[in-house]
Amino acid sequence: MNTGTLNEAESEELIGALIHRHEPAYIEKISALLLGGRSPRRIIDAIQLAAAQIVLETEGPNNFSMPQHTYEYCNTIGWFYDNFEHPQRLKLLYVAGSMVNQAAWNQRSSGWLKTGTISAPNGASRLSGSQIIQQLEAALAALNPPEAVAWTKAYLDSGEDRSLLVQRLALMATRLGNDPHNQEIPQCLLEDYGKNQSPDRERLLLACAHISAGHRKYGDFFEASRRFGEAMGLAELH
Repeated sequence: MNTGTLNEAESEELIGALIHRHEPAYIEKISALLLGGRSPRRIIDAIQLAAAQIVLETEGPNNFSMPQHTYEYCNTIGWFYDNFEHPQRLKLLYVAGSMVNQAAWNQRSSGWLKTGTISAPNGASRLSGSQIIQQLEAALAALNPPEAVAWTKAYLDSGEDRSLLVQRLALMATRLGNDPHNQEIPQCLLEDYGKNQSPDRERLLLACAHISAGHRKYGDFFEASRRFGEAMGLAELH
């Protein structure tokens, strides 16, 4: 029975093969994990982190097409595994691996990836959780991905209740924009945060903040939110 979980080293090795090495490295790694008794569903957890990392490193509002569609597939495969026992479903891991690997090299070859250390803003440790969330909201509204990610990191470092951060990220992802296909990707990342069992699953929250601030917006991107607020009598959404 393939029921084993991936330890942190195994997860990082798979992520590295997916986003830094050419095919067939990820194929060999996925196969080795399966032969070693690892659960396919837990392998999907690591694949999702790799897809999220590509989202997190992508720069430029016009450059999210490949990573966001790739992440959406990785979200769907998790849902499929949680709801169906199709006899051929094991093959989907390799399809997901191929999409992630191609997306990584497309972004890298196009010059759209930027790697770097993620750190909380100076002085963030002196703020309360609610104050940090206020700063995060401001960074998201300003469409500033680096600041949004930094304030998300600050909240995670604070040790405050994660559910409050998830709720605010979900709300802002819904409000920020007027293209539901772009706005649904952050929600996919948040859904997977609730299901993913990898030790590093908080990477999904960082990627959520990044793409919420960074994806392409059109015109008055708060218009739909404002109209909804007016219709429902929600002053904070006006």
